Amino acid sequence: MEGRSEALTLVEIIDARDNQGAAMAARDWGYAQWGAGNLARTEHAAWFQQTFLKSPMLEAAVPVCLVALVEGAPAATACLVGDDGLGPPYDPIAGATPWIASVYTAPAFRRRGLAAHLVRACLDRLAAVSVDQVYLYTPDQQRLYANLGFEAVALARTRQGEEVTVMWRRVSP
Repeated sequence: MEGRSEALTLVEIIDARDNQGAAMAARDWGYAQWGAGNLARTEHAAWFQQTFLKSPMLEAAVPVCLVALVEGAPAATACLVGDDGLGPPYDPIAGATPWIASVYTAPAFRRRGLAAHLVRACLDRLAAVSVDQVYLYTPDQQRLYANLGFEAVALARTRQGEEVTVMWRRVSP
């Protein structure tokens, strides 16, 4: 495993609704990473707009798309959603909510702790409104999430057939 790159300075975590450039970067990263095989670009853009940019803030702080800015430039993203789209028969934990989703770091900023920083920011938002637990799923980042206190609870397949590990943790340890 490669060593960690030098630490970043001037990292700010914002709500994508507060910065159009950050919102568009998060939208485009999400499409490139997860949406290209599933939706047309215009459908993904409409979904992102409706879910994260036009939704009123709910009492549980969901949905929200957080973006890490490094020296003012979008560098990474993580979102909180009510349902991350596994759905029956793919979802082994029916009714599980909320979910941390769309954790992505731009290649130039990887291995510097931004994903962990954003996941912690998601946990802080949930703790502030007394949410007790949170879920996520990942095809290949189980170690990252285990280091953040998540436990594997099930294996599942996405609608696209990708095998993923469903993970869970209490919001406040």
